[in-house]
Amino acid sequence: MRLAALHDLGKATPSFQKKSPGARAKLEQEGFVFAGASEQYHGDLTSCILDKESLATIGLICSDDNSIFNIKMLLGGHHGLYPEFRRLNRVLPGDMGNEKWVEARHAMLDFLSSTLGPLQIDLSIDDSNGATFVVLSGLVSVSDWIASAEGFFPYAGDISDLREYGEAARLRASDAINTLRWSTATCDARTFDKMFDEIEEPYPLQRAVEEIGHTLSDPGILIIEAPMGEGKTEAALYLMERWNSTLHKNGAYIALPTQATANQMFSRVLGFLRGARYENGVNLALVHGHASMDDTYLQLKIGRDDEEDVRATEWFDYRRRGLLSPFGVGTIDQALLSVIPSKYFFVRLFGLAGKTVILDEVHAYDLYTSTILDKMLEWLSAIGSNVILLSATLTDERCRQLLKAYAGRELEIAPGYPRISYCAGPSNSLQFPSANQTGIRRQAPIKIRWCPAEISTIADEIAIKLEGGGCVAIICNTVRKAQMAYHVLEERFRSSDVEVGLFHSRYMFKDRMRIEDDCFRKFGRNRDAKRRILVATQVIEQSLDLDFDLMITEVAPIDLILQRAGRLHRHMRIRPEPLSSPELWIMEPDDAEHLDFGSSENVYSKYTLMKSYLVLRDKNRIELPDKIKDLIEKVYSPHSDRDYAERASLLQEERERMEKAATGVEDAAYSTILPHPSKSQFWKYTSNRRSDDESEEHGDHLGSTRLGLPTARAIVLFEHDGRRYLDCCMRSPIDIYDLGKEDACRLMGNEVTITGHSLAPLVDRIPTPSNWKKQALLRLHHPLIFRTDHGGEKDRWTARVGPHLLTIDSEYGLQEVME
Repeated sequence: MRLAALHDLGKATPSFQKKSPGARAKLEQEGFVFAGASEQYHGDLTSCILDKESLATIGLICSDDNSIFNIKMLLGGHHGLYPEFRRLNRVLPGDMGNEKWVEARHAMLDFLSSTLGPLQIDLSIDDSNGATFVVLSGLVSVSDWIASAEGFFPYAGDISDLREYGEAARLRASDAINTLRWSTATCDARTFDKMFDEIEEPYPLQRAVEEIGHTLSDPGILIIEAPMGEGKTEAALYLMERWNSTLHKNGAYIALPTQATANQMFSRVLGFLRGARYENGVNLALVHGHASMDDTYLQLKIGRDDEEDVRATEWFDYRRRGLLSPFGVGTIDQALLSVIPSKYFFVRLFGLAGKTVILDEVHAYDLYTSTILDKMLEWLSAIGSNVILLSATLTDERCRQLLKAYAGRELEIAPGYPRISYCAGPSNSLQFPSANQTGIRRQAPIKIRWCPAEISTIADEIAIKLEGGGCVAIICNTVRKAQMAYHVLEERFRSSDVEVGLFHSRYMFKDRMRIEDDCFRKFGRNRDAKRRILVATQVIEQSLDLDFDLMITEVAPIDLILQRAGRLHRHMRIRPEPLSSPELWIMEPDDAEHLDFGSSENVYSKYTLMKSYLVLRDKNRIELPDKIKDLIEKVYSPHSDRDYAERASLLQEERERMEKAATGVEDAAYSTILPHPSKSQFWKYTSNRRSDDESEEHGDHLGSTRLGLPTARAIVLFEHDGRRYLDCCMRSPIDIYDLGKEDACRLMGNEVTITGHSLAPLVDRIPTPSNWKKQALLRLHHPLIFRTDHGGEKDRWTARVGPHLLTIDSEYGLQEVME
């Protein structure tokens, strides 16, 4: 508190006060001199003014010059960017004022000291601990935000009694903390059975985690590796509550790979927290770019009853504040941004400090994102956060890397699967539950069948399988392949009672949300008995609680094939006889002889596709979970290449190509992220700051958390007779040059994400309206105008982008027309 109170000391200078002619006139009447004062940033002035004596005046003792310098720099950076030497060197004595100004600042510090009361705090922080200064930077900035909020601290006008104002401010500060539910919320740690009433008998893995929960006494990392559907999420939530209760901490951030998985998890966490009955209630935030459009989150925000155990306070919705909420669910990108030195990165780290951070599907990220993830684990360890990592398909090597990133040294891991690795305490010891604790549920083997890649050739066989009812999933690696497969099946089953659906990432956001909700209803735990086929891309392969009777997939990396299979016979239910046993049909490559995987090679490395295909091609069944670890290790180990002598040269060639590309990817990641937390010169972190546009999965700008194909974000508009509409029925006109906040949300419903080397850069060049740039939701988007194609099919809307002709509708989403 005392440290934060100094952040605006630079405003008590002629350089700052001259900005207001009225203030300047009054001060000059009192004898304050403004001559020689230039325009300087007040944060830089704070850095220049602070010294050992001014800190001591309010009870902050610094015995070494390095600590004093670091405090000067962190206070000077309270608006998100640390001071730069070139700016500090421009500050002249006249900018800080003569003796009259110095006396005024001393008087302010004396009053502050008497108001706060006598206390001495030693701020001589070990110079090697850069993480401490970074977290303090976040504390100062967040304190400034709260103190500047009109709702908490309304403008007081002229103040006649400073002490009376100080007491009022103290009460307002307490009210602000309570309103935000930042006061330490406690609840009695529950048993596993009490937490999850819907679970009649916890799985063996969950019982093992319950035993570990009684031993938690220090911050640490815990990795749970177990098959899909084993209740890893419930296990993580149990450990989070136990850990927080034991360490007397409050809060968690649960990070998911995508917005869709985050939305589903948000509802589960909301129910979990309501059952916990925290003493003072808690705040729960949904943290991603489209959170404001999620119905569950909106309903939580509308419920303004202060007596509610869980609520969502709008204050946390503002930019960069999501991670500050005591509890949050969102995408992993929001957490990864904490170790990318963009503006206010230290606020994100402050938001994660001391919390329990749960990262689901940690196997799902490429080398670039994984490198950033490892750096984040280093920092989470340094700032005292607990970490729980969940995965069904980690390699041993990746498990070691994750443990090393947090613990700071190499650790041996136990053999076997499933596996729980737990490292905590000052000794960084690694513990494992005994083998009988991590027992596994037996699952029916999955029958493997290889089938032609042309959907038309297997449509009749699918129909036979569905004669008695059931649900089929067909997962394609590209949107175009999924659209083509859907077209074939929709025509084939149009006259039957088999319902065919399509789900991918190239829909307008409002359509994607509708389809996503349909998927949970039609293919979730409580699905009905109708016959259905869902054609989809990777959007359904992880973290979503969907259940299919038969799955058909293109060749993909082995871990992702296993993840897809995790949606197969996921829940206990009576299934039609033809689908009573789980079956996974894998489509043959475009050219099996030459191992040509076609467009899939634009998505995944050819080497990994080849190895996955070669490992699986002679198998007729997969035994889960027994064979998960063996399959993954065999695909990702170079030593197993020798098992395929007839393909040895091609495998070596593709592996060398993959490793060469990986070197560049890793270098790109390291050029983006923070150094090790021990580095003391934290004030250099924002000198060459990255972009801070919080654009998840936006791979073509500095500071990105994902490195993939070029990506552009467009807002689809329909134009007819010179007017723009939000729908092709022309019922919702909109003026894109005169927008309110509500209009921005309506436009976001028409957002579509476009990925690819050819099209995305062209969309990115479409000018963004100047008024969109002032809207946080719209500033990275480009208008994509569709017009009626009079010469083509009825009701077809098209847009021309360079050589590309695009169509869009609610059934197929965005398509490129081949002319």
